[in-house]
This record gives sequence, structure tokens and C-alpha cells, in this order.
Amino acid sequence: MPKNIINKIEKLPTLPTVYSRLTLALSDPKSTPESLARVISSDQSASLKLLKVANSSVFGLPGRIETVKDAIIRLGYNEVSNIIFALSVINLFSKKKLLIHFQPVKFWEHSIAVGIISRLIGNHIGYGNLENCFLAGVIHDIGKLVFFESIEKEYLNVLKLIDEREGYSFEIEQELLGITHAEVGGMVADHWNIPQVLGNSIRQHHHLKDETSDGLSPIVYLANITARFLDLGFSGDNQIPKPDERIWSILRISSDFFDTSLDEILNQHQLITQMLLTD
Repeated sequence: MPKNIINKIEKLPTLPTVYSRLTLALSDPKSTPESLARVISSDQSASLKLLKVANSSVFGLPGRIETVKDAIIRLGYNEVSNIIFALSVINLFSKKKLLIHFQPVKFWEHSIAVGIISRLIGNHIGYGNLENCFLAGVIHDIGKLVFFESIEKEYLNVLKLIDEREGYSFEIEQELLGITHAEVGGMVADHWNIPQVLGNSIRQHHHLKDETSDGLSPIVYLANITARFLDLGFSGDNQIPKPDERIWSILRISSDFFDTSLDEILNQHQLITQMLLTD
């Protein structure tokens, strides 16, 4: 593995600032919605975007959420924490830089789509930790950004070869770099000390494991393929993989689900990308 990659991971902030402060506050048994709201409100951009997302159709809450405190009470500590984490990660990596083979805005459009679809799938099948679904989708390709931050020239060669061969990113990465973005993303998850179930979903989003999987990984696996099929954003892969046939029985879901959910996916994607990618 190139040393630049390891160095970049080691130099990443332990956790994005507002999320780090929020995590510390959540660890205090005396924390209250008021005290947590003060932490989040110290970052004006994060608090405004939290309110926009909380009021969106993604979470489907009745009535309007007017304050950060109200968002915490109605969404719950874990959901709000995960939304702040997603916002922090998006801000941590530049959205401005444009390259021939890679456009960060398109990358985040894809990642947000995977988050939205993951949450819809999780809600449909009654997944027990629904609050993890959106975040897992948003950060599933984080390893690609670490590649760009640490070995940009080498990774541009990977993307060029993906175009030429019409191959898959993880195959070309393994061939040229000796490691895939899914593996690097898992290392980032370990560095940030986020829950193992999220790290697993990053590592496994291209390869379906057996029926003993944790439940979140197959959700993100299917959501990633669906976002690619719907052409929502672009993360560097031109090919759309065919889903492993086991996915339908593992998740106990029918492919017809996407026919009935298409408009909801497209509407939510347009709405959330505007909220999260607009400064």
C-alpha cells in the first residue's frame, strides 16, 4: 500500500470538529436536548442544514421543526448525530475541485443518493437501526476521496483505465494500487472510531456477504447499485453491476419496491443534494 495513503489517513482529523464536540457531549450522562442544541448551534452552517434535512420528506416527520432542540427531540440523539457526521464529512473534503475524470459534486450526488435509497430500503424492511442507513450510504465511497487527497496522479490513472477497459473501480484499484477504496474507507472508519457496523458497510458495499451479514451492509450494497442504475451522480464507475441474486432473499425485498419508490427517490435526491451541496 502506498505510504501516502496511510499518512493521509493518519493526518485526517480524528473527527470533524462539530461532530467531535457533539460526541463528547453525548457521552455526558447529564446531557440534555438543550445542551446538545448549543453545541450544534455553534456551527451556523451545520445547524441550518440540519433543520433543512430534518424537515425534508426523507424523515417524514409531521409538522415543521423550527429549532435544533426540536430536531434532537423528534429525530433522536443518534439520528441527529449521524446527520451532523454526514455534513461534517462532506465539508471535510473539497467540493470545488474539478478534474477530467472526477467531479466532487457528482461524487457527493451519488453518495447522497445511496444514503437516501439506503434509508428507504431500511424503512421498508423494518431495519432495526434505521438511523445508520443514511450516513452509511453517504460515506460508503469515502476511500476514493482519500485516494484523491493522497495519490491524486496515481488515482487519475486508475480512473483512466476504468474508462478504457469499462471495468470496475475496485478491480483496477487492486491491480494498480494493491488496495481498494472500500478497504481504505474501512481504515478511515477505524481511524474515526465510528461503529463497526458502519465500517463493515463501507468495506462490503461492492461484495455481498452471506446471510449472517450485519444487515446494514446488504442495504448499502443494493442502494449503491440502484443509485448507479438511476444515474444519480457519478463516483468514477461507468459499469452498472448486476445485483447478486441472493440480495432479494437476504433483505426480503422485491425488485418491484423500486418501481413504486422511484418518484420518491428522485424527489428526495433533488431536494437533499440542493440542501447539502449548496453553501
